[in-house]
Amino acid sequence: MRPSLRSVCWLLPVGLTLAFLITLLALPTGTAVAQEPILIGVPLPFSPPGSVSQGSEAKAGLEVAAQMINEKGGILKRPVKLIFEDSQGTPEKGRAAVEKLITRDKVVAIVGENHSSVGLVVAEVAHKYGIPFINVNCWSDAIREKGYKEVFGAELAKELGLKNVLALPENTDFGIGLAKNLGTYLKEKSPLTQYKYEVLDREPA
Repeated sequence: MRPSLRSVCWLLPVGLTLAFLITLLALPTGTAVAQEPILIGVPLPFSPPGSVSQGSEAKAGLEVAAQMINEKGGILKRPVKLIFEDSQGTPEKGRAAVEKLITRDKVVAIVGENHSSVGLVVAEVAHKYGIPFINVNCWSDAIREKGYKEVFGAELAKELGLKNVLALPENTDFGIGLAKNLGTYLKEKSPLTQYKYEVLDREPA
């Protein structure tokens, strides 16, 4: 499936942010380890009752981001490998998917989910195991309001000392609203971070 402009514009920054976060984890870089991939877990809705179209778009965009990172030598000289799990858009399946990704697949970070109800559960599991989590399209403020250090948000921007943040929202009330809310949170939680957003067309011309 060819990724849409919407998925690529949203997920490339997600992928690059994840690369930065993994670098900060100071993973070992020995000769033997250098050839092993860095495993990233991706829970997304690939079957009903979840939004299958959104899950497919997110998957395509993340694969583009991973490909771009790997073409530049990976992270810490190690390739990125995405491991996908179907959350079916339900909290129960989402929790099981993330538990498997962390405990069995041994991923070092979680990126994904479109449904806020599942994102809330993923945040709890990520916090339990101390694994970084960047959500793809969960809009609920409750995911970030708990202030978990594992969940990417304004608090983490401050902790990482980010100087500049750029958002690329789609040209809808939903997209622009999210971008404005992010600016409000950054101003409150990380006042030294410079923030701006540029609105993009949802679909290519």
